[in-house]
Amino acid sequence: MGDHGLRFGPQREAGVGKFEDYNPMLMIAVPKFLRANNQLMTNMRNNAFRHTSNYDVYATLVDIAKIGKKNAYKNWDYHDFRRDFGDKRGARAMSLFRPIPYDRTCEEMEIDEKFCLCYAWTHASVNSDLVRLAGYTVIDSVNRFLESENISSICAKLKFTEVIVYNILPLHRFVKFHLESSK
Repeated sequence: MGDHGLRFGPQREAGVGKFEDYNPMLMIAVPKFLRANNQLMTNMRNNAFRHTSNYDVYATLVDIAKIGKKNAYKNWDYHDFRRDFGDKRGARAMSLFRPIPYDRTCEEMEIDEKFCLCYAWTHASVNSDLVRLAGYTVIDSVNRFLESENISSICAKLKFTEVIVYNILPLHRFVKFHLESSK
C-alpha cells in the first residue's frame, strides 16, 4: 500500500493532492502459486479499474485468512460478506480477488463523498449571481438557526462578504435500473 502523498505545500492543496491524500495507492503482489488461477487473475485485472474502498481491502484480508482458505484458494466467485461482517458492514465490503461491479457507487459502499472517486468537483466562478445568492442563503440560514435556538444574543450575527472558493459536486454519476419481467 502506498502512502498518502504530500502532506503540505501547493501540490497538497491542489485537486490531485487531495485525491492522493484521500485515496492512497494500493499494489498487490500475487503469490506465484496463485498466478495460474485464471479466475483470480481476471478478477484482479478487472477490479484494477473498479471503484473500491478501504472496506474492500479489509474484506480482501479476511478473504485471504478465512474464506479463500476454505476452498484451497481455487474458487474466486462472488462472496456475500454479510455472513461474515453483518448486514451493514458486509453489504459495503467486497474482496478485491472476487468480481466487483463496474458501476458501483459511493452510496452503495457507504463512503464519504471526499473519498469518492466517481465525484468530479468542478470549480465555478465566485463572481456569479448564483454563487453570491448561495453565500447569502447559507449565512441567513445560520443566523435564523441561532435565533430559533435563542442563542443569537450570545453569538455574533454573521454577515456575508465574499465567496473565496466555489466548487460544484454532481450528486450522481450513474443511473441504475432494476428491471423485472412480468410472467
